[in-house]
Amino acid sequence: MNTESVEQKKIWPWITWTYRGVEDYAYAIVRLSTGAILATHGFARLFGANPAFGYNEYLMKLPPSGVGAFELFGGFALALGFLTRPVALFTGLLWLFFTLGHKPSGRPGSWFMLGAIDHYPAMIALLCLAFLFRGGGRYSLDRRMGKEV
Repeated sequence: MNTESVEQKKIWPWITWTYRGVEDYAYAIVRLSTGAILATHGFARLFGANPAFGYNEYLMKLPPSGVGAFELFGGFALALGFLTRPVALFTGLLWLFFTLGHKPSGRPGSWFMLGAIDHYPAMIALLCLAFLFRGGGRYSLDRRMGKEV
């Protein structure tokens, strides 16, 4: 049974006018936003003053320019929904390594007990995992081409 086609009863039916028009675009908005975040990080790694920002011992052997280029172009591809699953796989793994290798600055403990800023890499990795499972979605270049990985 397709759960998307079942209309759920609303607790506050009078408020549906606020989101009904953009409800179908929610997944695309999340994908677009995540791609923009990744592209911004890639741009900062390529052209910023500190290209190794966020690096750790797991990733020190990778060139910052290569990671930056992948994040920049992968972020654009993810935002457009182009090659969504492969980009999400590699980007998710990259940010998982950022997450696991994160060393709190001057604070004891592991990364998952820290504040919201320190959870940022984990959030990006989990969003990429969701894109890996679902693909580009209805409003993506993958769907428009009729093929996806």
